[in-house]
Amino acid sequence: MNFDFHIHSDYSYDSDSKIEDIVKEAKKKGLNGIAITDHETIKGALEAININHDPEFQIIIGSEIKTEYGDIIGLFLKDEISSRNFIEVIHEIKNQDGIVVLPHPYRGTKIQNIINNELLEHIDLIETFNSRTGRYDNFYAEELAQKYNKPTIGGSDAHCLSEIGLVSIKCDLDTDLKEQLLDNKCQIKKTNLSYSYQIAHSRYIKEKKKNKTISALKERLKEQFLYFFRVEQDFFIPEVIPNDKLQNKLDQHIKYYNSWIWRYQHRQRIDNVISLLPSFNVNNNSKVLEVGCGRGPYTNILANLSSSVCAIEYSTREIKEAKKYIEQSGLIDNVTLIIADAQFLPFKNDTFNFVLCSEVLEHLNQPKTGVSEIYRVLIPGNKALISMPNLISYFWMKNRIQVEIKNKIFRKKIPIDPHVSYPYWRIINLIKTSNFKIKVLNGTHLFSGGLIFGYLIQNHPMCVKYLNKLEKKFKKGFLFSFFFVKIEK
Repeated sequence: MNFDFHIHSDYSYDSDSKIEDIVKEAKKKGLNGIAITDHETIKGALEAININHDPEFQIIIGSEIKTEYGDIIGLFLKDEISSRNFIEVIHEIKNQDGIVVLPHPYRGTKIQNIINNELLEHIDLIETFNSRTGRYDNFYAEELAQKYNKPTIGGSDAHCLSEIGLVSIKCDLDTDLKEQLLDNKCQIKKTNLSYSYQIAHSRYIKEKKKNKTISALKERLKEQFLYFFRVEQDFFIPEVIPNDKLQNKLDQHIKYYNSWIWRYQHRQRIDNVISLLPSFNVNNNSKVLEVGCGRGPYTNILANLSSSVCAIEYSTREIKEAKKYIEQSGLIDNVTLIIADAQFLPFKNDTFNFVLCSEVLEHLNQPKTGVSEIYRVLIPGNKALISMPNLISYFWMKNRIQVEIKNKIFRKKIPIDPHVSYPYWRIINLIKTSNFKIKVLNGTHLFSGGLIFGYLIQNHPMCVKYLNKLEKKFKKGFLFSFFFVKIEK
């Protein structure tokens, strides 16, 4: 038996799917049962039971309730859920002998609050695949379920008829369905993501039901436009973010907070460092320093090249994460991790053959001191690699202009982000203050992450492939969001 346990009808504020049509569509797609889980009501599920005269097709009464920590789904309900408080909603569901499901825990859910308040113990099932949730958010949900030993469930979260059955759960015909779910005996059989136009359609319905004509019209036009480019809403392109061992390791340790743009930018910078490292002649005997190691992605790369890597970091929390990262790679014997300030490096003069300092100087109170310290500890005739965000780029300039407008026109008091403080010429002048010789200038992230992920991946995925190739060939650093400088003492 195949089920879809997460479907919305026109009883929800963001769907226009009629109950009769939902039942027909589900049967047409070979499902043996569905759960109607409308927002804040069971009316849709009750109507489905009334119109369903097929004893072979099962309707499960459900509802998706919004609480202070995010949504909760109740399955096998008998009555409406009146509370909107997280723990009270759970009690109401269980008082009806229902099952408590935590849907899409990494989309619109304050999952850290739930964990910190030890509320996960009250959850029966975690939804680990949701068609309207990105693949990596679903991946994190799976990790969450494994970590806390929770049974899993999946659902299409269908708001359109065409989304029904994108996820199907295989259950045994001869065993009680509720028991199978609670015992984790059901198998998530089919997993497909929704298309962009389907998500746009539900936004259109939401605005239409609010009688917001202009907003509804905009969403309708967007839906029609996206319909011509039927691409999954987080289409994966290996040429942009490779699905390799390095990326899998980064995803486990860095925590990109579900941001594809951040993942994209970070991977670009890492790949750029990897491509530049051979020109520094780092070998097993080289004494290497990383200034500001963060969670250790570059430290890990350097430890593969040298058996004498020293990494400093100001944050105790970050250096603990870096240690975990490097230990998992089996390279901890090659690395010394030290809590220290980049403005006061605890090393003698002329100690290191190579220094890497990536996106650190802009955060210092005295960035000139930071550069001087790198110069001091570097052995004469050797090289360093420094990178900083470049204000003269679309990505950072847009952010700076937005802040300036808010501060000067609307009298806000938003502090200037250190990432939007240095145009490329200030970066060059900063480095020159310590008598470094500049050898090579280049950069990463020429094109806006918003352009790549907000528009092109959804609508023109092949464009991304060629833009990425163009970006790798175009090495004029002054236009890039992240500016890399190869320097020599």
